[in-house]
Amino acid sequence: MQSRLLFIISIYCSLHFFGLYHRLGGRTTFILIDAIGFALILLILIAGRNKINKANQRFYTPLIILFFFLFLSAVSCLWFHSQSMIATFISMRYWGFLALYFVYHKLNLEKKWLEKFIIYSCLIYIGIFYLQFILFPFDIVPLGRIDSFDRGLLRIRIEGAGFLMLAGFLSLNRFLVYGKKRRLLFYFICLVTLFMLGFRTFLATSIITSIYLIIRVSNNSVLLLRNIAITFIIGYMVYSVPTVNEFIEDMFVRTSSQIEQEENYIRIQTFYFFSEQVNVNEFSLIFGNGFPQEDSSYGKFVYNRGVQDQGFIFADIGLIGFTFIYGLLSLFLFLYLFIKGIFIKTNRQDVYLSAYLLYLIISSITTVEIYRTGMFGIEALVFYLIDKSTYKRSIK
Repeated sequence: MQSRLLFIISIYCSLHFFGLYHRLGGRTTFILIDAIGFALILLILIAGRNKINKANQRFYTPLIILFFFLFLSAVSCLWFHSQSMIATFISMRYWGFLALYFVYHKLNLEKKWLEKFIIYSCLIYIGIFYLQFILFPFDIVPLGRIDSFDRGLLRIRIEGAGFLMLAGFLSLNRFLVYGKKRRLLFYFICLVTLFMLGFRTFLATSIITSIYLIIRVSNNSVLLLRNIAITFIIGYMVYSVPTVNEFIEDMFVRTSSQIEQEENYIRIQTFYFFSEQVNVNEFSLIFGNGFPQEDSSYGKFVYNRGVQDQGFIFADIGLIGFTFIYGLLSLFLFLYLFIKGIFIKTNRQDVYLSAYLLYLIISSITTVEIYRTGMFGIEALVFYLIDKSTYKRSIK
């Protein structure tokens, strides 16, 4: 019971309790939650009862190397942009929640309970999102620059969104393996909620990844053909709904319009800004320019001239933006963790884990989803669950 409570507090600290701190002290509470989260991580790692068996931790070594490369990005930031390493560490502190991977192994929680936790956490997220949707423009979570609905949808990314499709893929996986219809229903609830968020990239990626999941789980050609047929039938029915049809058609119109803009497209302009004005040379590209802290001269340049004046945000260019900030070395190690997780062979009922990692990689080509604040504790949980799944396979 104590281990479960510590787990819940630590992972919810990593996503700042779904952004609910906003009405409970705002920024001060946000910083306090970070402090509590990191204190718990240190406490559990130092005083935890269970010993860490590195042999059962497939992601142990690459995570340690990733932390080292992130450290080098802070050194690079000091060297090329004269921003103190302390300021850089404070700005990129959320990466520290990846260390929850080691905490989960210390707590040694059972896989079945963790999967229930994922479903319940997803329900909490869905509840908070729809409550915010109903109460808008009154804000119960941070809304950023959102001041109106977009085509009837509320385009906000509440921390904890990582649970949405993780629970969705888990439910689809269970339906495909065990045939439980309520699992399929919950999958569609997750998909509808993703649609309500109004982001083209996430909706398209979730569909692609769902097909990948169906193919991976179907262990014979007859079952595969049946599942694909069911998918296309349901997909056509959903597409026939006027609201969905209009949204999807608008997706293609917007995408083609952005392609036609070429040099004027904001993502292309953002790329030029970071490649020509922020990045110093090939060494800063390899090691990273470091995460800008708002009060430093480097941070003021990136935020004032880039974000405020021209709307250039490195998050808009996804993994390319990641490279300019954290460097190629960190990018390769970070992606290696996900690719390793995708290709590790797990049980049929656990394919949702690799599907989720694939979903994050694809969606992050043009978004910041894979390294968004609030995602690291969830990603650490996925890595831990892969370890649990493969450990059981090795025992069998």
